[in-house]
Amino acid sequence: MKQGNRQQRGFYKLLPPSVLLLLFLLYCFILTRLHYGLNNCDTNQSLVSNNGFRKNNESSALGRNKDKVDSQKPIAMVHVGPHKTGSTMIQSEMVRLSKELELDGYTILQKTDLPGGHKPSKTAATLAFAIKREREDVNIIFDFLKFMRKNKSLNKNIMISSEEFSRPLEQIENVEWLFEPYFDVHIVVVYRNFYQWLSSLYFEWHKELKDEFDSYGAWIAKQHTITSPISMHPMQPAIVFREFNKKFANITMINFHGKDGLVPEYFCSKEIGTKHACDYIQKEQKPTVFKNKGHTLEFRRLLNYAISKDLASKSLQVNDYTMKKTTKKIQDFYEQQSDRPPLKCLDRSIADHILKHSIEQELVFAPDDFRNRGGETQFKEDFEKHYQSKMCALDLATIVKEEKWISFFNSLDGKT
Repeated sequence: MKQGNRQQRGFYKLLPPSVLLLLFLLYCFILTRLHYGLNNCDTNQSLVSNNGFRKNNESSALGRNKDKVDSQKPIAMVHVGPHKTGSTMIQSEMVRLSKELELDGYTILQKTDLPGGHKPSKTAATLAFAIKREREDVNIIFDFLKFMRKNKSLNKNIMISSEEFSRPLEQIENVEWLFEPYFDVHIVVVYRNFYQWLSSLYFEWHKELKDEFDSYGAWIAKQHTITSPISMHPMQPAIVFREFNKKFANITMINFHGKDGLVPEYFCSKEIGTKHACDYIQKEQKPTVFKNKGHTLEFRRLLNYAISKDLASKSLQVNDYTMKKTTKKIQDFYEQQSDRPPLKCLDRSIADHILKHSIEQELVFAPDDFRNRGGETQFKEDFEKHYQSKMCALDLATIVKEEKWISFFNSLDGKT
């Protein structure tokens, strides 16, 4: 037996260091998965209600809790976005309120815990990207495991936020195996009304494009099919909530449109339980202000189209400042015209589909707020304004053929 053991040790000495490291990582992975499996044998209940979502009329924070919380583990409060629901604001406030959150029993992930290329408020994005299958970064994951083990050993709760945890939805499994062996995981999703969320998503994806791109209405029309309607977009808050709710027993939905603003709505939620942070925010009486307000990209589209037709110089796209100044000039000139070509609007049947889906979600996720803001009548009025201002596009081809517009574009020299 002793001779056999000596032979085994000799065998390992012959292996190169890189192979030994891989074997060690495989060993750690197997132990983690075993530990996860042993601690997660319960089966989550499915969502209740005919359309797959749980209804709650008592609070703007929608959620469900375990019948019996695991008292042996501290809590990991994991905010997963999704995109275009005020995540950056929540993350900035987490950093600003870190002392208050510490008093509330939460440790936040700091840049010193997880060095990476993101700014302090986006530290968790470093982790979210690291656990994506196509970008796995073992060093970052190991650093985060140290952070979790340290806080678990001290029985400290943690609070972490990244919208990248829900994009793509396959990330849900990664969040599950990463956190659940160490913490009692509480998921937080922010709800934003569907048609506003969709508009914001379009703006985010197109705002920096320098080539021709589709109008908002045309972009919707291309994605809306019989087999895959726009209302089934996988990144929307309702679907993110539904998919996380299949995996996690504790999940809360926070209302983006809450009467007090997103920040108080989030940190003053009884489900999140951050009283010191909430008190600090309420004493400030500081209104929630979003920097990324909704804008139209129609005049950016017109500029790009004119450049593609050699009516304007590419120097007008040299930087964001120049483009903004130029598009403002284009908008001013357009608004001075009394004989504008008719707009090209999204097909009404598709718009009605979006409106119907938006109302259905309001009645599930924010029924009290929906009623307090005027109910269906007011909602439809607001949507009509949105339709006219966002879902109707300039007729670019017609505009650039007019002599007055040709002269106008020729007058722009890039020194705007």
